[in-house]
Order: sequence, then C-alpha cells, then structure tokens
Amino acid sequence: MTSMTLIWLLSGLVFTGTVLSTILGLLNRRSKNPQAIVRNHILSRAAALFAVYVGLVELVPRCKALFLGFGTELPSISVWLIQCSDMVVRMPVRVAVDVLMVLAAETFVVRNWSRSEETQQRAKLWSVSITLVILVGLLLGLIALVMPLIKLLNDLS
Repeated sequence: MTSMTLIWLLSGLVFTGTVLSTILGLLNRRSKNPQAIVRNHILSRAAALFAVYVGLVELVPRCKALFLGFGTELPSISVWLIQCSDMVVRMPVRVAVDVLMVLAAETFVVRNWSRSEETQQRAKLWSVSITLVILVGLLLGLIALVMPLIKLLNDLS
C-alpha cells in the first residue's frame, strides 16, 4: 500500500468519525429519554475521540514526513498541528488520562442535567455545543494539513 493511499484511507476514517460524532450529538436535540441523552453523548464523544486519535497519531505523522520532503516553510497552523501530534505520540498515557478525566467530568454533568425536565435542555445544548466545537477543531486540523499543499503549489507556479 502506498503512502498516499494510506493517507487517503486515514483521512476517510477521520471524516467518518467526525460525521458519526456530529450525527450522534445532533440526535440528542430530539431525545427526551435521560438514558438516551447520556448514551448518545458518550457515543458521540467516542466517535470524536476515535477521529482525533486517527488524525493525530496516524495521519499527521505521515503527512509530516511528506511535508518535510517539500523543503519549504510550513504555515504556522500546520506547525502547531504537527507539534500537537508529536506531543500525543510522545506522551500517550498522559494525554489518554487527561482526555478520560475530561470525558468523565463532562458525562457526569450531562447525566446530572438530563435527569430533570428543566435541565434536559441545558444537557442537550451542552452536548451539541461540544460536538460542534470538536467538529470545527477537526475541520481546522484538516485545513492545516491542506495548507502546505496549497503553499507548495503557489511556490511552484
């Protein structure tokens, strides 16, 4: 399997996880069942974490190797994304513990808010808001991976 084929496959996995996370997050808007709200919230976060993991641990290092072969200076957003990826690859246990602590706290809040009718709307809004923030972050990450290619095309023309 060529390097570009693998990059396309990993990009597809990131996109699939992002779409699944967004759909599950938006399903919470219609749900009235407290257990369904918490379940959709957890599944949405799991899909988002899968997309972020594949992106930072698999996709970005492969693109980094490709970008270093260009011999041009990378845009700052791309450098920042590569630095984030390097941190995750260098300290996977620390990052995993931090992410799990945030996920547990967020799930606790959503579970408590989804118990009563008055606060269910707040739980749904929180879940959808965090889902959209993750979606925007992943889209910015993909833009950061495309920017060096655009810069290279501009340099060549």
